[in-house]
Amino acid sequence: MNGLPKHYPRALRDRMFDGADVCPVLPYAQPPSKARVDGLGMRRTFSFSGAQDKYSMVLDGATLRYRRDDEQGGYIMKPCPADAYMTHRKDAPANEQLCMEVARRIFRLPTAACALCFFGNGEPAYLTRRFDRTADGRSLHLEDFAAITGMQGGNSGAKYAGSYRELADALMRASAAPRADALRLFRMVLLNYLLCNGDAHLKNFALLGETSRSMVLAPAYDVMNTRLHVQDADFALDKGLFADARPAAGGMAAHFTDWARELGIAEPTARRIIQAACNNQPRVEAMVQDSALSRKAQKAFLLSIRPRFKRLHC
Repeated sequence: MNGLPKHYPRALRDRMFDGADVCPVLPYAQPPSKARVDGLGMRRTFSFSGAQDKYSMVLDGATLRYRRDDEQGGYIMKPCPADAYMTHRKDAPANEQLCMEVARRIFRLPTAACALCFFGNGEPAYLTRRFDRTADGRSLHLEDFAAITGMQGGNSGAKYAGSYRELADALMRASAAPRADALRLFRMVLLNYLLCNGDAHLKNFALLGETSRSMVLAPAYDVMNTRLHVQDADFALDKGLFADARPAAGGMAAHFTDWARELGIAEPTARRIIQAACNNQPRVEAMVQDSALSRKAQKAFLLSIRPRFKRLHC
């Protein structure tokens, strides 16, 4: 544990662990191999377009450990991607934690609570608290938009089908607060664009609620700068913002404003949101420079987001 943190800050402990003094260093020397995980019955899934493992974790007293088959996990842990050809792969956990904090602290969006944790060998991992579990262990209703729109099943590319307009239409039909959620969706998609998140697909937006009739847009989750690791498109959904896949002929600010109008958001409101995002560019850059990213990754991160702000006339 030499050089690794021994405690989380108090505010983070409150958000993540209900105040428990959890050690950021996991009781494991290194990320497990697939064979070891399968042999122990740990819960393992796949994310980031098949590049990143996810593990279900439980808080056992003040210690985080892998969930067994007979337990309900309260946390999800993502180690560094194993793909050796991915650029800055060791920075993936810090990348996601940074982007989630930008969403929460600067863009004032509801987000899944998150933190960095570490294996005994010093390798970082991203840790997030499940927001579909209550403090007393109850499960909330959670349904992602791949399921809501019928874009799921055996075809792994189905979650990238369609447009954000079609996602918004499904949201407004199903949400208990459609106008408020349309505005929040607009802000979330704008954030994903500015932070170069090319993996904001249908499974990364969801409805959440106590009952099926009280569902609203879930907090932001799985937000990261994918351009830091892979070369991908500006938008994850293959048609972009509009169902007719129209290009941003009049500039990106007008493109977002036109999309907002189709969502029922007044043009002055959309312009204020865009301008506020532009005004926050110095704060975003300061957070990048103060983040846990390596120096090379910080530079690459800034080089990737600056053209996005510029396209919005920031």
